[in-house]
Amino acid sequence: MMIEVCHCLVGLVRSSPVTTAMQIVSRVFIVWLMLDQVPDTRTGPGILFCLAAWPLAEMVRYLYYLANAVGWVPYVLTWARYSFFLVLYPVGVLGETLSCYYALPYCREKRPLDVTLPNVVNFTFNTYYVLIGIMLLYVPGLPVMYRYMLSQRRKVLGAAAKAKSE
Repeated sequence: MMIEVCHCLVGLVRSSPVTTAMQIVSRVFIVWLMLDQVPDTRTGPGILFCLAAWPLAEMVRYLYYLANAVGWVPYVLTWARYSFFLVLYPVGVLGETLSCYYALPYCREKRPLDVTLPNVVNFTFNTYYVLIGIMLLYVPGLPVMYRYMLSQRRKVLGAAAKAKSE
């Protein structure tokens, strides 16, 4: 997934490296921290939403990239690439936030990955409060990312519709 950010940086794909990195970080966080470290999230409803949204979004996106690489992108694939997110993005975010929410009791009690003082680097890390902070970041983050993706959709599909009418 990190290679995908590099592809964005060097222009192999037209996606924003910042947007791509944010999506990758959130997925790695959910898979590594939530699913691996917090057993309660493996059976919670959040993972079901993630497993519904993430694979479908990735399949369409990578099919689009492949079609672009060979120089033939059917309009239906372009439409799917820039339209499926309308539903899949909120579903994925709901899954991620539910995973965080269902992890809170476990993290408060078991304190996985916590680092307490005193220690050599004079640093503390509390998984429970970090999760709360991450959930709060979704509040301003979702509208910003969604507006960005809507603008990309308008730019691409608007241009395609304009080209079709000419």
